Amino acid sequence: MVSFKSVSTPLAFPAGETCQFDWNHEYVILGGVLWTVKVAHFRLAYSRRMFLAAYPRETQEMVFDILNECIPSAQVGHKISDLIAWKESKRVSQ
Repeated sequence: MVSFKSVSTPLAFPAGETCQFDWNHEYVILGGVLWTVKVAHFRLAYSRRMFLAAYPRETQEMVFDILNECIPSAQVGHKISDLIAWKESKRVSQ
């Protein structure tokens, strides 16, 4: 008979090193008009702190905006900020 042991590996994330980003479409009524908005979800892996923001369009600027808004308030250090600056420099140079 074969026996199996349950194994789990705890995930550990240093502060400022890892984040998750995603977005989805939601419907809202503003001023009596139905609008489709894009909701950006940004979660820090270290603290699991989540940030949400709604935008009228799905653009690359949406990604940069939510990162710029949440990183200073989350105090995650320079690592993610450096990644944003690098990505922005690549976008501008294209």
